[in-house]
Amino acid sequence: MRKTFLFLLSVSLASYGQDIHLKEENAKIYQVSKDSLIHIGSHSNDYLIIVENQDLDTFGSITLENKTIHSASWMGPYGNYLIHIPGDTGDVKIQVQPLESSVESTSVKLTLWSLQNKSATFIKAIQDQTRANDLRIKQYLGHSNQTIKAIEYFTDAAEGFAQDQAMFFLALSLFEKGTALMETGAHTEGLDDLKKAGEYWSVNHTKQHLRASNFLGLAFWKTGQLTKALAAFEKIIHAYTDDLNSLVLAQAINNAGLINLELGEFTQAKKLFYRSLALNGAVINLDQASSQAMVAAINNSDDVKNTAATLNNLALVYDALGEPERAEAIWLAYIEVSKNISNQTTLAKAKNNLAMHYLRKGHYEQAQQLLETAKNVFVKNTSHRWLSLTEHNLAVLFDELGLLDLAEIHYKKALHIRDAINHPKGHMESLYQLASTYRKQGKLKLSLDLNKKLLVFAEQSDNARFKALSHLNQYHIFKQQDDVMQAVQHIDKAILYIKDSPFKRTSSRIHITKAEQLIAAEKYPQAIQILQNEVNILKNIWSTRLLNSANNLLARAHYLMGDYQTAQQVIKEELTNIHFYLNNTSNSKIATNLSVLLKETLNINALILDKLGQSEAGLLQTMQHTKKFKAYQEVIKSGYAASAKNTAGWLQKIKNKADALESLKLSKLEREQLQDEIIELKAKIDFSYNSSKVTVSGYLSLQDIQQKLDANTLLIVYSIGHTDGLSWWISHDKFITQKLPGKQSLKNIITAARNELIGHSNSYQHSKELSKILSHSLSAFDHITKIKLLLDEPLNLVSFSSLNDVRFNYVKPIAQSSAVQRVLNIDALQKNGQILNVNANALIVADPVYSVGDNRLSEKPLNTAGLMTYPRLKNSQIETELISAKLKANTMTGFMANKESFLAVDYAPYKLLHIATHAFFHPDIPGLSALVLSTYSENGLQQKSAYVRALDIGQLTNDLDLTVLSGCETGIGDSDDALGLTGLTQSFLLAGSNNVVSSLWQVDDQASTQFMAYFYAHLVNNMAIDQAFWLAQKSMLKNPRTRHPKYWAGWFLITK
Repeated sequence: MRKTFLFLLSVSLASYGQDIHLKEENAKIYQVSKDSLIHIGSHSNDYLIIVENQDLDTFGSITLENKTIHSASWMGPYGNYLIHIPGDTGDVKIQVQPLESSVESTSVKLTLWSLQNKSATFIKAIQDQTRANDLRIKQYLGHSNQTIKAIEYFTDAAEGFAQDQAMFFLALSLFEKGTALMETGAHTEGLDDLKKAGEYWSVNHTKQHLRASNFLGLAFWKTGQLTKALAAFEKIIHAYTDDLNSLVLAQAINNAGLINLELGEFTQAKKLFYRSLALNGAVINLDQASSQAMVAAINNSDDVKNTAATLNNLALVYDALGEPERAEAIWLAYIEVSKNISNQTTLAKAKNNLAMHYLRKGHYEQAQQLLETAKNVFVKNTSHRWLSLTEHNLAVLFDELGLLDLAEIHYKKALHIRDAINHPKGHMESLYQLASTYRKQGKLKLSLDLNKKLLVFAEQSDNARFKALSHLNQYHIFKQQDDVMQAVQHIDKAILYIKDSPFKRTSSRIHITKAEQLIAAEKYPQAIQILQNEVNILKNIWSTRLLNSANNLLARAHYLMGDYQTAQQVIKEELTNIHFYLNNTSNSKIATNLSVLLKETLNINALILDKLGQSEAGLLQTMQHTKKFKAYQEVIKSGYAASAKNTAGWLQKIKNKADALESLKLSKLEREQLQDEIIELKAKIDFSYNSSKVTVSGYLSLQDIQQKLDANTLLIVYSIGHTDGLSWWISHDKFITQKLPGKQSLKNIITAARNELIGHSNSYQHSKELSKILSHSLSAFDHITKIKLLLDEPLNLVSFSSLNDVRFNYVKPIAQSSAVQRVLNIDALQKNGQILNVNANALIVADPVYSVGDNRLSEKPLNTAGLMTYPRLKNSQIETELISAKLKANTMTGFMANKESFLAVDYAPYKLLHIATHAFFHPDIPGLSALVLSTYSENGLQQKSAYVRALDIGQLTNDLDLTVLSGCETGIGDSDDALGLTGLTQSFLLAGSNNVVSSLWQVDDQASTQFMAYFYAHLVNNMAIDQAFWLAQKSMLKNPRTRHPKYWAGWFLITK
């Protein structure tokens, strides 16, 4: 059994066993081991030992009197390296020492060659060659990287050999130089030298010529010249004779197989890999063998490592041929064998590949665990190529789970390693994925720029797959920009490039998108035909997300054609699939994001059930899903609050980095780096919580819900999908549904309407349009005075109170006649609203010190550079006095309103928390959204941090009846969150607050104080919180100075 090892040849003056006495020009194969000692006797002239490896890649070096005088060539089996022995060195003894080995010996052909009659030019060239090799072996051993210097030595050596007409050695130096040049990215020059080396060796040195062909093929492959690469490998295969080392042939066959795999010639690749197995002495039929039989065959082969690697390649082929079960069995065998191979990177490579298989299978938790384990090995062993692949695969995992910020970070890491010169295919893969991520994030210009780069690379290498993927991304970009004509042109080009492609998943992705475009064009039969075909393909090759997209679109196409029964059959099958994936994970974060995937399918299901007269079933499923989603989030947030030992360190690092973000001195790059690090740390925490104990009770029937509603209350439940939405309107005696536009259409009109409401436009056109879309069905509920909203994003950004009321011909806002309140689930419904106990303890945090010009400072701050400044909220002091006069309140104002004091409060005695400070929403990392407290202490010293982050608030366990966030943008949440709510408001709710008053935009300071005066005046008169809030809105409407929506409509009330 032959295994991988490295040998170190070193000079020794001691006496060892297994002595080998070399005689001049007597070439002979020796079996050498760690105890072998090579003698060349005393000599006065220079000698050269030519070492030809007979087995695996061997690297050697020799030291003489603490000075390295040679190192190995990189040619592996039948490769040469040279040991230059200067004259007058006495009886040189060279000891063979294994550096990394699981075997006892290796075969080496040794020739002792006198340089007595060689010219000074030749000897100088030999010295340059060995010096260059010395630098190369040092790079391999991790001591230094002096490739450029080595190339200079190789160049000098080649010139010397050429001058001396030593053609074998000239070819050797050109070969080494070409290999080094390829590593530096000088591909044209490197290829030229490799070609010349092969030509020189082709005359009298067939073995060397064929070995060079392997490296020349690799060089062609590296530069994207796949046809030439394949020809070089096939040349070895066809010219093979028995006296050529079989490992040379096996290497060529494997490389040819990988080229065929990349070209999509899967059947030919399969034949080649089976031939490679046979050469390694592993005879096995993988179509039938179990994993255990495969393990036995590998262990009994001539070369365990190469046999295992070939099996890995075959697994890729079986996966591509649509036999994922067989691929999985092979990978499991590969992993089992790799455990016994000393090189841990072998096992890590197996885990990386199996992880992607699990990812496509929908086993996200197993995939993540394998990828993280593999990544740690590649980082430790500086395996850059495999590290880049693992970073890319992690990004794909996060991408599929909808964690786009994390995906972006890992795609960038992969791209940083996968440069276009040395890793063209990998570079294009990560470039496409990053462009796709930018598109999903709404960064359309960045996405378009990357797609153009991708198209240039794809055209240069004539890669049809990446040409197609570039056009696919551009279709989505132009579709989002409502440029239908451009979009159609790009999807049609993608279809053209992918025609007859062997890459089934890429082909499916593009054909599914074409079907989506046909549905938009109302060409339903053509779309259905495409989708049915793709669903059948995807069921065989396993691709969770693609199959979900195809089934959702297929159900929608049948729905739009009026074939509701078929639509329901399709969507039922897909719901079963997603529930299977959910039940196969115990990770809360993965479950949370799979729930987002389920949400879109449930939305389509609800639309279908509505047409089948089963609207109640659609409602109950949607509400059950919302409740379970919330439960998963509770698990994660409760983990933050508990600050468990395994997460406390990560959480502290997040807080430290968040504090560092407060400095304005940071460059854009430094700020982005800190934010990326926070995102990754937060992910570590989120992924550490278990969801196996999450259970939620169901809703028995519509009547159960209606019984929670009094005669004056209306509950509206929203479900918004990508292309369509639905709302359910429920009173104690009535139930109707209303169809709505999809997510993107609503986002566009909500943004325009919001600008009108906050006073950025004199027109109310979009506000009126939004009112008609969202409140049309209100006409069926004349008597309603209380409206409870269970929202879905992007409706979290809508001020429902300000919508024009259809019951008054759209001329009055809903707030004139009805109280509007948001709820997280129907458990928050009460026939009688919660009343705040006026004798309960209240805490007021207000009027912090922000500015160096604040007259409350006894000493002027000395160091203010890099600090964000905020204007003083003078009216918040009025709020404090007003509330203190009505309630039993403790206050934290001025310098006391600082982060350290705020976080140190014991909130157990309090039932009301009122915060009147600046605040902001962080769009990229909602957990960094913050309340802004005092920047300075009384003596002018800068506080360590002024920002109380959403992450901090999540740890403040409390039992507050009411939290009032009297600051700007405190209520904005992440619009891509399944509940449309993250950031400050959600943090207070999850920390324990039963009710939160918050704002959607920056509210005028005086108007805020006025609103709060009205609100608390009603609140202390034993009025329910929701009614007090509504009356405050009505009071603002009655006042001509505060009637404009920008003064009052930004406030909303949400109940847990």
